[in-house]
Amino acid sequence: MTDVVASYEDLIKETFISPIRSVTVIDDEYPTFSSLLEGNTNLSDKRPNTSLDDSNIDRLRKIIQMCHAKYCWSIDIFDGKTPALGSNENNPYLNDENSIPAHIHHSDLIILDYHLDGDSNIDDGSRARKIIKALDSNNHYNLALIHTKGNDGDIKKVFTDILLEFFTLAPSHFLNTDESISEKMDDWLDENNEGRGHLWITDNIPLLNILEVCKQFSSEKVLNPLNPACPLHAFSSEIDSLAKEIGLDKTDLVRWRLTKQLKDYHIRQDNSSRTDLQWNWDESTNFISTSKIFISVVRKSTNNPEDELIGSLNKALCHHNASPMQLLMARMRYELDERGIGQATEIMNNRYAQAG
Repeated sequence: MTDVVASYEDLIKETFISPIRSVTVIDDEYPTFSSLLEGNTNLSDKRPNTSLDDSNIDRLRKIIQMCHAKYCWSIDIFDGKTPALGSNENNPYLNDENSIPAHIHHSDLIILDYHLDGDSNIDDGSRARKIIKALDSNNHYNLALIHTKGNDGDIKKVFTDILLEFFTLAPSHFLNTDESISEKMDDWLDENNEGRGHLWITDNIPLLNILEVCKQFSSEKVLNPLNPACPLHAFSSEIDSLAKEIGLDKTDLVRWRLTKQLKDYHIRQDNSSRTDLQWNWDESTNFISTSKIFISVVRKSTNNPEDELIGSLNKALCHHNASPMQLLMARMRYELDERGIGQATEIMNNRYAQAG
């Protein structure tokens, strides 16, 4: 007898994709079912900054066909306006605490546009982020695809904005600078034209590079500028010279610079920073994961929605590299939901089992 060993990708599909039964799309570029029934697909009076052009309608049609014909999933569509999801507008259909209808929490897959009030020039994505945070606050595990054109085509900025909704830095974190180090650097800056001409001080460090440092458990290696993984590796010689000049360790200078940059990015500090937050970004895939939600940002195009959406989701889930225990627990949730009523019926019909 031949043993069949499933690939990790097969396990991911079986654990996270196969259990999907309901999909909710929230996008201001799509008509709702209600608007179609009313014969009103030209909603420019309600949404002056968006248009329901043929390409948007065609993309939605493909998504619906994919859900119904390929996967046998139910699908519902919201335009983000009726109701005004993620806003504080008075609406009887909204949950007062989370500003989204309660039934959206129970959708297995959310396909969410990031800019629900037009393009990135007028909408900073705040309503979409409120919806994401609300999904993370309920007890139903959600998969969420942020289906967006990005900020002028840049989805990395969208990914970073969403990540910052979850990320906080504990005051005790190794990256926080000792006050004496800050005082020495302030004195040096006063005497050296605020560090002008020193690129490691004046140039912005990409936020994701700093957050990668925050994920580390050991500060000794990652804060050493000789380490290629250090965000200031390119300036190791200059940092080493200055450290010797003012009597500090070079890792102290790196810590000071990264802390200063985090303040510029307005990173929140909180003793209750999350321990379940994981994330990764690269040019081919990305994810943000907590114990309540899995998020991936996907660039919106005219491509096949199955490859663009489900293919991207599967790739991000594989890249997340969930542990065997996570896969087992997720599968158990599905099996309990799928087979629970049958097991309950058997127990109800078996008085000996009830007595036991």
